[in-house]
Amino acid sequence: MSNERSLSIVDAHAHLGRWPYPIRQGTAADLAAEMQALGVAATVVSHSLALYYDAVEGNRALAGEIRDFPQIWGYVSVNLNYPEQAEDELERYLGAGSALRNKFIGIKVHQSLSRRRFDTPEGMAIAQAAARYRVPVLVHTFGSALESPWNVLPAAKANPDVPFILGHMGGDAWWEGARVGREAPNLYLELCSSWTDPEKVRAAIDAVGPERVLFGTDANLFALAYMAGALEDAGLSGDELRLVMGGNARRLFPDMACTLGEE
Repeated sequence: MSNERSLSIVDAHAHLGRWPYPIRQGTAADLAAEMQALGVAATVVSHSLALYYDAVEGNRALAGEIRDFPQIWGYVSVNLNYPEQAEDELERYLGAGSALRNKFIGIKVHQSLSRRRFDTPEGMAIAQAAARYRVPVLVHTFGSALESPWNVLPAAKANPDVPFILGHMGGDAWWEGARVGREAPNLYLELCSSWTDPEKVRAAIDAVGPERVLFGTDANLFALAYMAGALEDAGLSGDELRLVMGGNARRLFPDMACTLGEE
């Protein structure tokens, strides 16, 4: 982006680890190098192992990977099919006595990979836990009924103090993400996916205002520059860019903001 290096960029949606696709391994060192090249100050990640196979092992792998990278923070990934395990994982990483609390600053739920919608008792329990731990929840959303952004709305209305991030803003149904975002002031639209046309970016801002739109890249599935290019094409104002590219994320993740210092 033409003025990206004057911004304090925060990537609110990225990953580490291997995927069942023919792409390169995504280590913390790989991500840190790409962040430096683009001028990204901070990134919040989940681990592919936690999303696809085993939340406990994946969260443990993530903790080990990001420990020595102060610019990378983690989401605790939970599987809605295992509520007791999810409760244990959240306490392990987000509890007041956790030695890892300074590195894990949110919760990640993948509706599609867990094959369970968020508008279920299990999803509501995660939302209530987020309220107790005072952290945001990033929920994967796309166009099918299983992963619809509308599935997040009941929990958002029942937990108004919890920020809920609609990952991908509904993906191939991003216009539904924009519609849902209007329904609750604690819903945030995160922009990354392979549907990155400029109309999507402008629709998000028009729907909820620039204060509730977040920059994310879906790294390591996509290069960081891919989503940055979509934002440049969207023709945002300087004030809109500052909010979307990092200002909003700093507000949602205060522990990160304290570490980064003044913008």
